[in-house]
Formats: sequence, C-alpha cells, structure tokens
Amino acid sequence: MSETTIITIISFLLGGGTIGALISFWANRKKTDAETDNLVIEGATALLRPLTERVTCLEGDLATERKRRSELNDELEKAKRESVEANQRNIQRIVALEEALIGKDAEIAKLQTEAETLKQQVARQRQQIEDLEAQLEELKQTPVTKLEGGTVIIKRKGTGPLKESKT
Repeated sequence: MSETTIITIISFLLGGGTIGALISFWANRKKTDAETDNLVIEGATALLRPLTERVTCLEGDLATERKRRSELNDELEKAKRESVEANQRNIQRIVALEEALIGKDAEIAKLQTEAETLKQQVARQRQQIEDLEAQLEELKQTPVTKLEGGTVIIKRKGTGPLKESKT
C-alpha cells in the first residue's frame, strides 16, 4: 500500500469521526447498560406497586372471608346441634305418643267390650220390657173376680186361676 492510501484511510477514519464514535461508544457503554437497567427496574417497580397493593387488598379480603367462613361454620355447627337436640326431643315425643296410643288402643278395646256387654244388657232388658208389656196387656184384658172375704181370682183364657190374693 502506498503512503497516500494509508493517509487517506487514517484521515477518513479520523475525519469521519469513526474513532471518536468508537471511543465514545466504548466509554458510554457501561452508562447505557446502567440506564437500561435503571429503566427496566423503574418499569418493573411501576408495575409491581399496583400489584403489591392489589395483593395486600386481596390478603385483607381473604382474611375477612376466612373469618366469615369460620363464623358460618360456627353457626352451622350450632344449627346442627340444635337440630339434633330437636330431633331427639321429637323422637322422645313420638315414642311417648306411640305409648299413649297403645294405651288408648287397649282402653278403646276395653270400652268396646263394655259397650258390647251393655248393648246385650239393653237388648235383654228391652225383651223383658216387651214381655212385661205383653203380660200387662194380657192382664188388662183378663177378667178379675172378687170374692167375699177379699179374695181375688184372675183367670186367663184357657187356663186355671193365675193368682189368688187376699186384700
């Protein structure tokens, strides 16, 4: 290469600012990396801040919901206990009512027997009343004879004297 060519290349490099740009680039390289890192950190921080606030809010909501769930579980357990107690009382009442019903069934059977006995007695007494009324009717139609000395003779049709009495 000739001297002229070398001088032209050096002047081109120095005159065009290529070396200055390379030196400037090499010197600012760490500063640019730091600025880039800083921008990334600021961007991440800007994104992280609302997310942190949201997480804090959600943690508070979660704590509230856990407390509410605990209260609801307590209420549920209380309701279960009360339900079991009510069921036990109802079962005891049903058993008592069934026992009373069995007693009433026995009492009803006894009363039905007594009623049947009384119906039979009433039927016998009605028959007796009918028989006595028939006898009374017959006696009303039977001639009575009074004798001296107060003797009464009652005669039925087709029979001998029924009764004699002194009055």
